[in-house]
Amino acid sequence: MRQFILPIYNCSLLIVFRLAALRLFLTWRVRHPNRHAMWLWAMSVTCELWFALSWILDQLYKLCLVNRVTDLSVLKERFESPNLRNPKGRSDLPGIEVFVSIADPEKESPLVTSNTILSILAVDYPVEKLACYLSDDGGSLLTFEALAETASFARTWVPFCRKHKIEPRNPEAYFGRKRDLLKNKARLDFVRERRRVKREYDEFKVRINSLPESIRRRSDAYNANEELRAKKKQMEIGVGNSVADSVKVAKATWMFDGSLWPGTWTSGEVDHSRGDHAGIIQAMLAPPNAEPVFGSEADGENLIDTTEFDIRLSMLVYVSREKRSGYDQNKKAGAMNALVRTSAIMSNGPFILNLDCDHYVYNSLALREGMCFMLDRGCIFRKIALYRFSPPRTTEHHGWFGRKKIKLLSRKPKSLRRKKKEEDDDEISLRINDDGNDDGDVESLLLPRRTKLSGEKESGWIYGLVTEDVVTGYRMRNRGWRSIYCVTKRDAFRGTTPINLTDRLHQVLRWATGSVEISFSRNNALFASHRMKFLQRVAYFNAGMYPFTSFFLIVYCVMPALSLFSGQFIVASLNVTFLIYLLAITLTLCMLALLEIKWSGITLHD
Repeated sequence: MRQFILPIYNCSLLIVFRLAALRLFLTWRVRHPNRHAMWLWAMSVTCELWFALSWILDQLYKLCLVNRVTDLSVLKERFESPNLRNPKGRSDLPGIEVFVSIADPEKESPLVTSNTILSILAVDYPVEKLACYLSDDGGSLLTFEALAETASFARTWVPFCRKHKIEPRNPEAYFGRKRDLLKNKARLDFVRERRRVKREYDEFKVRINSLPESIRRRSDAYNANEELRAKKKQMEIGVGNSVADSVKVAKATWMFDGSLWPGTWTSGEVDHSRGDHAGIIQAMLAPPNAEPVFGSEADGENLIDTTEFDIRLSMLVYVSREKRSGYDQNKKAGAMNALVRTSAIMSNGPFILNLDCDHYVYNSLALREGMCFMLDRGCIFRKIALYRFSPPRTTEHHGWFGRKKIKLLSRKPKSLRRKKKEEDDDEISLRINDDGNDDGDVESLLLPRRTKLSGEKESGWIYGLVTEDVVTGYRMRNRGWRSIYCVTKRDAFRGTTPINLTDRLHQVLRWATGSVEISFSRNNALFASHRMKFLQRVAYFNAGMYPFTSFFLIVYCVMPALSLFSGQFIVASLNVTFLIYLLAITLTLCMLALLEIKWSGITLHD
């Protein structure tokens, strides 16, 4: 713990010191205008004031830091140990649904997606309590068949990870490491089984990488056969060769079993294009049994000996939502809401973990560590937060400081609120005692029993904005839900980032566009409810305002050129005081950056 306290303490001192230097610098700038070039001085001071405000907003929510530590042994003792009510020691941990989304397999490698899925299936969490859903927004047969190959290879990879406690459980990341993998491995069969699994993974990669070509060849063969059959049929009914030669068959995409792929075809035919295709739901791995299933000894079919290890796999589902031309598909928010509806029928887990296709589980215990916070007293199932219900909490934060207890009721749709109080069939009153909770006792909680939500507009991810995840989180916190930032000792997840300037600029532009949309919408933090804490409002306000800094930055960068052509400068003369203040705020900014890097636990090289 000491290693974290020292950087935090130093950061706080530097923040205070830089605030003082910034105040002296801005005061000097305002009191010493350049009267020979007031326009240049006014522009520069305006930019500097904006930069100062932006930096202060960045620092405010860093002044209330909390370092949380999890204890997995307590979690196991409370939820996975034998007791009178649970003599067999079955896990009482809640179900988790992991959502993975992919839009275009040509831009997002199927092999990378497969590794992400494998890392999810191999996490250290009760098998029957985990379900993985892959949302293929492109409706591509390539993604579908890659997922089928992944499900097949998982039967070897997952037991291997459980048996030898492999970390990380992404095969590409694991086999790509250069450090000694035999260190601290006590099992004598590890080397032999690792070699077998590595060979199987290499063959798996070859199959995944060859899928585009195999799908193309298969489809060409079936299409040619269909065309010959059509021509033959035309000849049989007595139509001349000239007509038979002109017979055209739709260039379909065919599945391995010889059936037409209901999703997107390579040719983009009607009802089979990226924005116009049927919905597909396919369970690649069925829900596992409640009881453990042990494997067998290594033989021709089984690469590893799993006689003492559970070989069950969690449920894996492929989902491609229906798309029709002329309808707004709502991009990723629509895909996530389609997964919410699908999972509500197939597994109905109370918790959701949302991952991109190129972000994999790096720490197999990450889900358990997250449950340490979700299952703490006062907490309830979080999936209902997506359904627009308020949390069962009575403590509210008002203004800058202080706390005030008020009675909170779950808000219902307006149509239900207009009903008379006597019509209480749609409500159930619960009394909850919350001993020892800082938030106080929940006096009364009203939960709708048969709430009629008006479709997608009443629940799920928010539509109509680019940064749907930020707005969805904002709406939840605005209703009173609390969030916890869980930092594990070992990185919980890892992924990829843009490696070229074009992709990076596109990503930043998308984020900036979403932030500007938030600023000019009712989701602006200035209009937040009294349930949101002050520092949360500051963070959301800053997230919405940071793109506007680019305008001031451009102006400030152009000023040297303006000074060169006009012969004037932002100050009347290069005063020593001005240079000292400028040096102080510059050095403190650099030192703060270095301390924050050290505090985050990564090296300067990284």
